[in-house]
Amino acid sequence: MSGVVEAWPFIATRNATLDWRPILAPPFLIKVRSDYLLVTETSGADPHLLLATRKLVDSDRAGAITLVFSSRVATTELLGHEPPEPLLDRFGRPVHVVEGLVFRGRPSVSPSEQEASLAAVRALTREQFPVFWHQVDEGVPPKHSAAMRMPTDSPAAVATTDVKPKGGSHRSLPLLMAVVLTVIAVVWWRARAGS
Repeated sequence: MSGVVEAWPFIATRNATLDWRPILAPPFLIKVRSDYLLVTETSGADPHLLLATRKLVDSDRAGAITLVFSSRVATTELLGHEPPEPLLDRFGRPVHVVEGLVFRGRPSVSPSEQEASLAAVRALTREQFPVFWHQVDEGVPPKHSAAMRMPTDSPAAVATTDVKPKGGSHRSLPLLMAVVLTVIAVVWWRARAGS
């Protein structure tokens, strides 16, 4: 059985003046003031994550979300200038761009579908980055991203996109957790068996 899940593009970066921030984010994260998770949850020791990384995040405000993202050095090509040279901040450090997708819940999406959608996010970066590069105002909020629909093999992925106990009952929560953990174990086992 297959289904469809929604993924929202996001872009997090900095410019010559402003520090890290999301410049494109899902409206539901902006609404609950959790868009900065796109910076804190994608930061790490390796700023050159050219291959897509998947990270599960549980937030009190945003709920359970899954981030799929990669990072690259921002170059003058993003500003329409050739040949591409690394862009630097005011201290001479290279600027990076994190491009990714936000899913509600824990969907199972094929790597080829993820990569095709990340290519679409890279196109959005070429549109959004030049405007941001010249910003100096700390208070400018991120732009709202529009959901992209992606096929999934996992019926559980569709069921877990926005799960809340009804009527205050927590009896279904252990069952839900068991289903989610089972799906994660199956995906992990398949990925391990394939390598």
